[in-house]
Amino acid sequence: MIAIDASSLAKFLLKEKGWSNVRSLLETRSPLYSVDLIVKEVSNVLWKHAKVTKVIDEARAHLLFKALMELVKGEVIVLEPEVNYLERAYVISLTENVAVYDSLYIALAEKLGELATSDRVQAGIAAKHGVKTLFIP
Repeated sequence: MIAIDASSLAKFLLKEKGWSNVRSLLETRSPLYSVDLIVKEVSNVLWKHAKVTKVIDEARAHLLFKALMELVKGEVIVLEPEVNYLERAYVISLTENVAVYDSLYIALAEKLGELATSDRVQAGIAAKHGVKTLFIP
């Protein structure tokens, strides 16, 4: 089983460079797992792309949000309660000097054995903690 973080899922939805690698992962390794934080993080990325950087319009952001929700409702991505991983994530964050929300994905990946991420720093920390890491640049 493999955990996916917000950086990779946002890359897929926004069709950023490397997005097809995430699509392949979704097609071949589904279901993927994540902490429920991912929905909030990716939603915020969509909002930021529409309202702050204006890379996409609001209508596109809304369509992408609906696609995100379909991935979750269709259990292509299975959500785990973040609270179940918070204690371990907090220890990782203090030890590695990384944000707790990033550490949540690592804590889940420790349980599952593998992490898909587009965050190079997070990939390095996960690997340091014995997690097989699929870095998607």
